[in-house]
Amino acid sequence: MFFIFKNNLQLTCVNCNFTLSIKNLMIISIKHKGLKNYWTKDDASKIPSEMLDKIRMILDLLDSVEEVPQDFEPFRNLRIHPLKGNLKGFWSLDVTGNYRIIFSFENKNVFDIDLVDTH
Repeated sequence: MFFIFKNNLQLTCVNCNFTLSIKNLMIISIKHKGLKNYWTKDDASKIPSEMLDKIRMILDLLDSVEEVPQDFEPFRNLRIHPLKGNLKGFWSLDVTGNYRIIFSFENKNVFDIDLVDTH
């Protein structure tokens, strides 16, 4: 019997009494509780409804990205750019006028995803 999850394949053999999991992780950690619930449980209750579609698209992109910023070239409207100062090492993507999703990227994995209000 097969169960498929986001970027994971889990094979469970009922008669053999074992489970084999193969993981190809891209998104490793999410700081923002609302984003984490939306990504892991499809619970959008802590995300503004007008942002849901764009946030889902961004999370799906982050889950499949292999190179930053090159893989975002077709999505210029997200205005990807590196951050400076105390957020050096993070990247920013536009969600709406005030809101950005920021994240760090290393070895084809995405860490510390956060939704921030810049005003």
